[in-house]
Amino acid sequence: MIFRSIGALVAGVAVGTAFVATDASAATSRSHWVTATAVCASPLPVYDATLRKGPLGIRNTGTDPIFVSCSVPVDDATDQIGGDVQVTLRSFGAAATVNCTLTSGSRYGNSSGSVAYSTFVPASPGDTLVSMSSIDRKAYYGSFNFSCVLPRDVEMGTIWVYETSAGDGL
Repeated sequence: MIFRSIGALVAGVAVGTAFVATDASAATSRSHWVTATAVCASPLPVYDATLRKGPLGIRNTGTDPIFVSCSVPVDDATDQIGGDVQVTLRSFGAAATVNCTLTSGSRYGNSSGSVAYSTFVPASPGDTLVSMSSIDRKAYYGSFNFSCVLPRDVEMGTIWVYETSAGDGL
């Protein structure tokens, strides 16, 4: 019975030691992907009638352009500046221009203001990216928030977030 207890203790210490991170294993950057359906929504429920929300993205199936707003989760262990956000856009019809506005930060802290981005999406089956670079979150609890005007037959798909940590704190 004593040997079982000692064996369990040794195993527990070994497992616990495996979960302790060392400075040598700390990272300087982190990236993650989410789909627009996970973090984006229309401004009013009435617009949901012409937005097709599928597992890979949100597509405007109506005739009028629709604003889609997104708030991407961030890591509070990263630096507050130097973040990048890329949004994949695809046309299922004619070529179109997509306009986006990014506001980072938080309503409860500092905001970095708004920055406008615009990109051309080629005709079906074309994909393109809108890239929003060097974003300053202004606070560790700030987030990356943006709205894009989706023209007819344009889908917002994968959103990629890249953050850095100069102190290797990730």
